[in-house]
Amino acid sequence: MKIILCSLGVMSCILLLGAYFINRRRAPRIFLEERMAMQLEEELEEKEKSWIEKLQEDLEHSETGITLYIYFLILAVSMVVLYVVANYLTGAKVGSFVLSLCAVYVPREIVRALAEKKEEEFDAAFCKSLKRMSASLRTSSTLPQAVTEIANSPTIPANLRKEMAKVMVDYEYGMTMQDAFMKLYERKGVEDIRGVALAIDISEKKGTKLFETFDAYADAVLKRKESAAEAKAALAGTKVTINTLVVIPFAFMAFRKANDPSSFDMFYDMFNGMGRYLMLFIIVYVFIGYYYCQKKTRIKL
Repeated sequence: MKIILCSLGVMSCILLLGAYFINRRRAPRIFLEERMAMQLEEELEEKEKSWIEKLQEDLEHSETGITLYIYFLILAVSMVVLYVVANYLTGAKVGSFVLSLCAVYVPREIVRALAEKKEEEFDAAFCKSLKRMSASLRTSSTLPQAVTEIANSPTIPANLRKEMAKVMVDYEYGMTMQDAFMKLYERKGVEDIRGVALAIDISEKKGTKLFETFDAYADAVLKRKESAAEAKAALAGTKVTINTLVVIPFAFMAFRKANDPSSFDMFYDMFNGMGRYLMLFIIVYVFIGYYYCQKKTRIKL
């Protein structure tokens, strides 16, 4: 009887240990699976946003201090400049006005590029800090202590220290760490911050060690960024070529027009005066092609 009881006790211990280790190994994988599901949800939410909401978010994340009023003022100036240039090159007033509407694209893309640059810089620093927080958690530190260490570290970029300090202020005022990180995500728009909030939630629900989940997530993020950086470097030459091919025709036209104002008259008078509108069509076509190429070669780190 004693032998049977001892055997059952040993088997129970083995099963408990097995369940513990299986749970530890599955936690990072569960986190990554839920993170992918969350990304799909984010993409659907992004599609449902209006263009003005997306613009407002990009203005906030670009950290330029540009308000919607200033943005639309820049847009109006861009339209006037494009109209003047097009009218100078072609002499078609109505067509030049239609072409000036393409200026809507210019400030919007500048704001988007600035917002993405700021987000990538913050995201790079934040992902590096994950490894540091993970190391702190391994030494039995709590998550608030690990975040405070990042907020007080002189080797961490100032903008990240400032945001981590805000996370701690929210925590001290009664928020959970998960909610504090979600609030940080809403301020900065960096998806990996939301991933950390999810990691905290999974760790609490599954009872796993947080540093293991942080390590798994940080490794996955770094691999993703390395792949994106390689793809971006491979496309760098293509982008330079595209920009050059777009600039050369307009530079040539402006040079010829400045040196000989009547140099394009023969072309403009073709097809009963429709030549100038054909020129406008070509310019619009170039703008559309440039926008399409920029969109297809855009890679977010």
